[in-house]
Order: sequence, then structure tokens, then C-alpha cells
Amino acid sequence: MAGFIVKAVLFVIGVVLLQRLLRLAIIMGVHRHMFNHTPGPCHIVPGIDVGSEDITTLSNGIAFITSGVALTEAHINSIQGRIYIFDFNKPDDAVKEVKITGSSFNKTAMKPLGTSAWEDPNTGKVTVFVVNKQLHPRTPSVELFDYDHNSKTLHHRKTVIDDNIFAPNDVIATSADTFYATNDLRLDRFRLLEVALTLPTGTVAYYDGSKAEQVASGFAVANGINRSPDGRFIYVSGLLDGEISVYERNVNDPRGSLEFRKKIYMHTSVDNINVDSKGDLWLGCHYLPYKLDVMTGDRWVGTTQVLWVRFDAELNPEIREVLADDGTLLKGSSVASVYGQKMLVGTVGNQMMMCDLLASCELERRPDLHYLLLCVYLSSQPSPVTRIRGGVVTWPDTVQLCHCKTSVDRNTFTMAGTLGKATLVLMLVVCVRYTVKLATMLGVHRHVFNHTPGPCRLVPGIEFGSEDITVTSKGIAFISSGLKYTPAEWEMEDEIKTRIFTFDFNYPDRNVSEVNIRGESFDKEGANYVGLSILEDEATGKVTLYATNRGKKRSSIELFEYKQDTNTLMHVETVTSDNIYSPNDVVAVGERRFYVTNDFKFRSFLEVFSPIPTGTVAYYDGEKARIVATGFTMANGINQSPDGKYVYVAGAFDSQVNIFERKESGHLMFFKKIDMHTVVDNIEVERATGALWLGCHFQPYRLFMGDETDRNKGPSQVLKMSLDEELNADVREVLIDDGELLRGSSVACPYGQQMLVGTIKNKMLHCQLKAY
Repeated sequence: MAGFIVKAVLFVIGVVLLQRLLRLAIIMGVHRHMFNHTPGPCHIVPGIDVGSEDITTLSNGIAFITSGVALTEAHINSIQGRIYIFDFNKPDDAVKEVKITGSSFNKTAMKPLGTSAWEDPNTGKVTVFVVNKQLHPRTPSVELFDYDHNSKTLHHRKTVIDDNIFAPNDVIATSADTFYATNDLRLDRFRLLEVALTLPTGTVAYYDGSKAEQVASGFAVANGINRSPDGRFIYVSGLLDGEISVYERNVNDPRGSLEFRKKIYMHTSVDNINVDSKGDLWLGCHYLPYKLDVMTGDRWVGTTQVLWVRFDAELNPEIREVLADDGTLLKGSSVASVYGQKMLVGTVGNQMMMCDLLASCELERRPDLHYLLLCVYLSSQPSPVTRIRGGVVTWPDTVQLCHCKTSVDRNTFTMAGTLGKATLVLMLVVCVRYTVKLATMLGVHRHVFNHTPGPCRLVPGIEFGSEDITVTSKGIAFISSGLKYTPAEWEMEDEIKTRIFTFDFNYPDRNVSEVNIRGESFDKEGANYVGLSILEDEATGKVTLYATNRGKKRSSIELFEYKQDTNTLMHVETVTSDNIYSPNDVVAVGERRFYVTNDFKFRSFLEVFSPIPTGTVAYYDGEKARIVATGFTMANGINQSPDGKYVYVAGAFDSQVNIFERKESGHLMFFKKIDMHTVVDNIEVERATGALWLGCHFQPYRLFMGDETDRNKGPSQVLKMSLDEELNADVREVLIDDGELLRGSSVACPYGQQMLVGTIKNKMLHCQLKAY
């Protein structure tokens, strides 16, 4: 009996440890992918090389920056702690080191971390608070300085050491003598274990001018802290919780008591918090914290992410991603501070960056590791996860994406013997593996941080989709609308009419115009347009539009000649072939010559979830069509490089862009695949640069939620992919929206500093391209 109890206890301990380790893996972002974007031009601010861990900015634009924090023994002697100032009113200048005076203060041993400033509303006197994270001797403190603006000097006034301020990380002043401070961890010699087990030992203490008391607890590494402009709310970041906790402060209580109001799950690790004059939160975050190497070297690495949060009256948050960078521009962001239309981004142990805020902004989320980690980690993750019950894999949020059901009699294993067991186990493993792969592709694990590249507006006149868009060299865009996929939608053809519209980029404030389609033998009413492509004759100016037609009676490629003066498409030819059986997109490569994608073989809904890659590419040479590429799980968008040397094909459910080298015969020679970490729909190619603009579905599972008339509720995402001479890709996220602004993006079409974003069954968006 005793042996059984011991085994049971060990089993429970093992399960708890495994759950904690899986939770840590998820928090550390080993499953995520980052799409880069910036809110405008950015540059590194000279003068800082070993960190700008926290930044606080005065109302006149003077920012205080802490630098040289030592979180490990390796950094004690190699890094000197300093405090710098930066003037937002002179954004091109370097930082300046602040002179520190005070006979009782040892500034050479200072290791500054969090900082805050209090401006006296009556006298204008500035008090600067700095967390001093000394390791030898290990006597952490909060230092108070009076700032002399004329001499750029901090005069040391007071050192606060208290048993309740045992591991300070950040501080927020509430007067010239009082403050709240976060204690990140509790265990001194076992801090690494504390982090590995994500123990909620972090606290918040309040110092009333004479002593400190604990006022909040339960954080897995309590990190940044700040307050609303009116002092009513206190915001605390739990770094390993991935959360912002909101507390209401009793301003009349001299003990600084806090009443918990709300937690906001941020889907990232939030470091420091700054609050602007409007009350909006600016968060320095670690989106891939596993890359934040704080254990070796004197230059820490990692990724950079800045989020913006605005609360309404009920404390419901609107969250947008302002900046995301994989470490190319800046490594290991810890804080963001804003003044006017400028933003400083600080780092744990690296440099500091200044950015212009030209666009409202965001990023992504995608595990490359098997999502089975989330299946095991059920209890402590607030985002949707997989649950396995009785051999059936099911999914949350009212939609069952896939199931792998195994019904086995109790005596089956005994009767089948070892071979039977092995076979059944193998089948189950294959089924689970495919389900995990499908779930990953469908994006059930991803989170959207909204951002746009500039001002955007919905273009009136489009109500039933703008599935594909292509533009002429003179700025006339063609838009296919009214796509019908299901029999139920064909029954609504009086309401959902298939049309082609034009939009003139030269007059961006105007709306779309429906094109007149003429042709005696052409069945206009039975047409169902999907992909579009144009061929322009440089000598004559003739424009020929190629359109994939999944018509009511048959599938075909339709050729039209465009008459701009009357906004008319004259039908020229219908191309049909046994090798053009499920056309999705088309790219014209010459007169009566084109490539076309066949997305599926059988055009069955079940084929969408099948692991069998039945998608193909066909080439029509003016006489007949032949298959020239195979092996796509839903072959979708297709386009070519400006010189016609390469052909790009989107394998939608492969989450890849395939690059082929085009031969004179029309044959396609495979060159490389680029993993996009999202589902790519249509591809447009920018004439001047050759960059690919991709309309994407970041959470494609949401496309299947809802009824037949309003299924396309998924987010919208636009990526821009630039290729160098070796076809290495630089990918930037231009836009992402959770579906409130635009649902189910399928295409992005740029022209100059403008962009149209189309959708499968929703509206169309026009955006100015100011920054991304």
C-alpha cells in the first residue's frame, strides 16, 4: 500500500512538473513566429550600448533612461550603471549622461533598473525614482533624486531599503515621497528554479514615505508598473503570466491599498509599462523570450515588440501592435516611451531606438512545434486549446475542425496480438499528428494584434467580396466580386451577383464602378469570377483581362478586351480544358498564354481537410493546357516576376510560397519554398520592385464559422515579401486586423503609396501606405 502511495505521489509530482515545463515553453514563445513591421522611420540613438532598460518621460519631453542593469553575476564588473537623459524635442541628438551628486550615495556600484518621475504640479519640481538592483552587496533599494534641469544633475536625496521591497524591478511614483514597487521574484538562490516553474511569487509593495507594505501578490515575475494619469488605476505586468493586471487604487487610503479589477491576457511577455497623457498604455514586450539570452555576454539579444493598449470606461482593452522586429533592428525590447509623434524603444542590455509614429500599428502568432504542447497544457492557458477525450480530438469555440475517432473493443488488443497493437498505435499516432498539423495550419492557436500602414477606409459599392484585384500600369484596378462556392449561394444568385468592378487609384476618394461586360456568346449571368490577371501591350496600350470562371455550367478562363472610355469589357475568348478543372487564379504570360492554378481535384469540402496534396498548376500555350506542377495542398494565388523569369504559387494550406523558374516551353522548374507561417491566398507583384504582396488568412479556422451567407469572419492580413538576387526573402507585415475592420482578406494590390485589400465575401479596404 505504501509503495502505491509513493508511486501515486511521484506520478502527481511528475505531471505537475511537466505541466509547468510546458507552460514555460509556451510562455517562452518557442512556438511563435514574428512578422516585422515599424510605425515609421526608425534609427538607433547614439550613446547607449549596454541597455536602456526603462524610460520615463517628463511633460516637457525630457526622458530619463536607466542603463547598465546587472541581472547576473557575469555583468557585475563588466557593465557600469548609468542614467541618461534624452530630449524628444531634439530627436536627432545623442543621449547625455546625467551627473549624480550625493555624498552618501555610491554611484559606481549603482545598477539601475526601473524608473519613474514625479512632477510637482505647483512648483514644477521633479523627483526621479530609480530601482537600484545591486548584487554585491545584495541590498536592493529605491533611490530618490531631485533633478536640476539647468545643470542636468540628479541630487541624491534618499535611499529606501525595506524588508517588503526585497526584489524590486520597477517603480511608479505617487508623490514626491511615496511609490509602488514590484518585487519580481522571492527566492534568492533559487531564482532560476522559480522562473522555470513559473511560481507566482511576485508582489507589489507600497511605500508611504516611512515604511512599505505588500498590497498585491500572485505574479509570475512581477515586472512593469504604472498608473493612469488621474491616479485611479494601477497597472502591473506579470512577465511570465503574459498578463496585465488592473487595480483600482484607494487614493484616500494612506496604506495604498489596491482592489483588483481585471486581468488582460496579452499573448506575449510584457516587460515595462508607460502611460501617455491620454491614458493609453505603451508596452515593451518580449514576444520570443526564449531568445532573450541574459546568461552570457554583455550584449543581450532577443526580439522587439511594442504594444499599445487603450481602455474604454468598462476597462475593455483595444490592443494594437506598434512595432515588431526579429532582432534585426533592435534586440530585446523592454520599454516604449512616447512623446508627441515620436517613440523611444529601450532594451534590456542593448541599444535604444527612436521611431516616428506615422501609422497606427501590429503582429502574429504561430507555433511551429506540435500544438500537442497546448493539448497537454489545459488548465492554465486562457487561449483556446485542444482537448482529448475518449480517443476523440475536439476543438473549442463551437467549431469542431477535425476529429480522429477510434472505437476499440476491450478484447481487441488481446485478440490482435502485438502486431494489432502496433498497428492501432501507429494509426492513432498518424491521426493525432495530422490533427495537430491541421490545427496548426488553421491557426486555432494564434492571436491577432491589429495594425494598419496608415489611414484606411472601406470603399463603398463592394458588399459581396473582392476576391482578387489586379492593377494596370496606369492605376486602373479590376476587382472580382460575388464569388459563389456552395449550392446555397447559387440559390441566392439574385442577391449575390457576380461582377467585375474597377477602381481608379488616381482618384482614391472615389468609389468603384461596375464594368459593362459585352459578348454575344458569353453567358454573363452564369459566370462566377475568382482570379484575375491583365496583359498590357506596351506598343498599343491594349489591355486584356484574364479571369478564372467557376461558372454554373463549367469552369473556364475568360479573355476580355478592356475599353477604358466606356468602362467596358468586350468578351474575346473562352478557354476550357480537361486540365483546367478547378481554376482558382490565373497569370497571363503572353497573348493567349497563361498559367492557372487548380486548387483541388474533386472540389469536395472534405478535400479541404485532407492531407493529400491534389492542387496543380496548368499551362495553356494558346492551343492546349497541360499540367506543369503538382503537389499543392490547395493551389491558390499565382503570379510572375516582372521579368517573367520566375513564377510564384501559393500553396494555401501548405502555408508556403513556391518559386519556380519558367522555361520557354512553359515548363516550371522548382527553385525553392518559403514558409510563410500563415495561409496565403492571392499574390500580387509590384512592377517597380518585384516585391510580392500577399493577401493572407491568419486564422483560417474562422472562415468556417457562421452560416453559408456570412462564413468569412476571419481576420485580414497583408504581407510584403521582398526577394534578393538569391531569392532570399525579407517579409514584413503591412496590415493585420481581427475582422472588425475587414473580414477574410484574400488579396492586397499596391499602387504607389496606396493599397487595396480585397476579401473573399466581405468588403474592400483602401489604405494609404505611410509606414509598415
